[in-house]
Amino acid sequence: SRSRLKTKKVLDWSEQQETARAIQKNTELILHIHGVYEKPETIILSEDDYTMLSGQAGYKANLQKLWTNYHFLFIGCSKDGVMDEDFSTIFKFLNAWFPSVPNEHFILFHQSEIDKGAHRELMYKCNVQPISYGTDYNALPTFINSINPNKDKLKLRLEAVQKEIQDAFERELKLPSGKFNGDPAVVNSFIKENLPGKNYWIDSVQLKILEDVLKEHNQQVSSKKEQFRTYQAIIKGLVSVNELDEKVALWQEHRFNPEALNNGSFINLAILAYECLNRMPADLMEDFRHRRMHAIHEYFFDGYLGIFIEEAKDGRILYSDAYLFENLKRIISSLSNLLEADADEIFAELAPSTLTNQLAAPFLVFCFADRVSIRESEVPYAEIAALPADPALPFKGEVTIWKKADQYLVIAHNSQQCMHWNPVKDIAPVVFYTAPAGREIWSIIKTGESEKLELMIDLGYLLVKMVDFKIDSQSAIEVPLMNFIFSQHYKRLIGSKNLAVNTHDYSIYDVLENGVCVPLFTRLDLWNIVTTIPALEKEVKEELESFSYTHDKAAESCIRNLHLHIDKWGHKEIVVLDFELRMTKSHSVLIGFDISTPIPAPVFKVLLLNKACVAAGLINKGAITDLFCGYLGIGDYPVNMLEYITGLETSEITVADDSNVNLPKRDGVDSDIYAVHVLNSERSLVLQAGGIVHDVKLPEISYTSAQFDGLKKIVRVGFI
Repeated sequence: SRSRLKTKKVLDWSEQQETARAIQKNTELILHIHGVYEKPETIILSEDDYTMLSGQAGYKANLQKLWTNYHFLFIGCSKDGVMDEDFSTIFKFLNAWFPSVPNEHFILFHQSEIDKGAHRELMYKCNVQPISYGTDYNALPTFINSINPNKDKLKLRLEAVQKEIQDAFERELKLPSGKFNGDPAVVNSFIKENLPGKNYWIDSVQLKILEDVLKEHNQQVSSKKEQFRTYQAIIKGLVSVNELDEKVALWQEHRFNPEALNNGSFINLAILAYECLNRMPADLMEDFRHRRMHAIHEYFFDGYLGIFIEEAKDGRILYSDAYLFENLKRIISSLSNLLEADADEIFAELAPSTLTNQLAAPFLVFCFADRVSIRESEVPYAEIAALPADPALPFKGEVTIWKKADQYLVIAHNSQQCMHWNPVKDIAPVVFYTAPAGREIWSIIKTGESEKLELMIDLGYLLVKMVDFKIDSQSAIEVPLMNFIFSQHYKRLIGSKNLAVNTHDYSIYDVLENGVCVPLFTRLDLWNIVTTIPALEKEVKEELESFSYTHDKAAESCIRNLHLHIDKWGHKEIVVLDFELRMTKSHSVLIGFDISTPIPAPVFKVLLLNKACVAAGLINKGAITDLFCGYLGIGDYPVNMLEYITGLETSEITVADDSNVNLPKRDGVDSDIYAVHVLNSERSLVLQAGGIVHDVKLPEISYTSAQFDGLKKIVRVGFI
């Protein structure tokens, strides 16, 4: 049998005969006197709309009965809210249509509004009497319940409906095993019998009860896969996947013709889709956000799409706005993606780790999206142990190694979790940190390991400090920095901004533990260093003259793609900064900065003419420091180049002499050099696009090569 609460009628002003019968029979009903969003033709807003209604005899008769025979209670309205343009229009026409003294009506006010005399105009113009619900805004629901003459009756009815839905859920949607019965026909039948018709289920008591029943059911189910599958099945009983996909296709066909999308079917489906997304449990939505990146549009999570839903419910919006319909489409496609997702793939079982009996340095760690792999230090780098990733949560490229006594811990992360793993003992990793809702883990920075392990987790403008895997503190970064490096020796965290959004501000900062960012360099500072390089003097002059640049403008235009890393300069740690110098031609500039002083000072400068370098390492040989570079492919130059540059101390400015080695070309694919890992003064590993590792003998640059598909990063441990 259908739920007891379903006898309540829901009508709008256009259903005049049904409204009249309900009023005559004293039937409980919900009457939308302004119309409903799912029927745009019923929306009443302006004086013209009320003038139109003045010719609707049935409407006027119904409204007169309600206004003169019943008491209106305005809830959730301030004086200004009731007397705004919309309500003023209502009262104007009511007074004109029914000039006799109206029945007394009431409004719930915060006591402060009564104290200010806000009620006087309402009493004089509209015969609306104020009722104070007290001085606490949160007391409003309790007050309403206290004055409801039917509260005991309603309580009994709600308890009966709750039992009715609970019993139906247990009877129809739970299998003998206790698992949820996801059969679409069974779910659809249950929804039809237990939720109101049309779209009134959105704000219905029955839906709230069903949500509580589902929550209780899922608390008894430990598997998130089953929880997710349950909610998918319930939503599919409310919204058709085929209809969602049809509306997405309709938008694609008419994306530049919003008038073709201005119909109740498209708009209402977007509203329903948004309500369905909102009713997914927050923890499941957060898991889905990480495990299916971009399946739910990012604007949903920051609330931006909700703005357009409110506009879609408001009859005053401009339905010719193409951007509105684009965002409604984003909502529809987001729900379609959620419903079509395979729960078995999203919450796949984690494969066990492969362990080693013992682990001693030196060794290599290869980070892939699907695993972290410990490898022997010599070619062909046989795998010693491996930690598989959660199939739906690939590893990021950052991997940190901590040696504690004679044990090694591998510390890795995906977008949602940080974990540690002992390759001698742990079949599964230990998750020690989970990102809060709406946050994503970008990197892990090791900041100390002498007695306790100290880590800094970068959450995008928020740093979380952890000591021995426990949260110690967190700091909001006051400047939007994109990348961080840390000097273990000087205990100094340095960050850089995205130059694409930085025009006149600083580019490089010291980052203090409390999140305060101390500026170090602007692009103009770097430009001033560049202009001291004699080999660039002519080109710099031409750049300034050709475009009538000031030095500020030249710095903004010419300095691009800045990268930082920590390296060794003798017994010191220094910051190596490399950036692209884009003028008539593109060059790379590398500058080493001594960070032992508050304002870093240059210790070397290298100009790499006509080359793009984002991979370089210093080679320390006593009092001499050499540089080993790998290049990106640009212009007509060979796409794969390695170069060995000697004796950076011998000159204040080093201009590379183009004594490079060309690697074999790989036609049709990206062949850039991504990373250079100097193992010692005689050996370096070079990571090339496509997972190719070149084992390079230095300084002559002879090499052997091996391919590891999907390799993202190499970490070297214990090399001298």
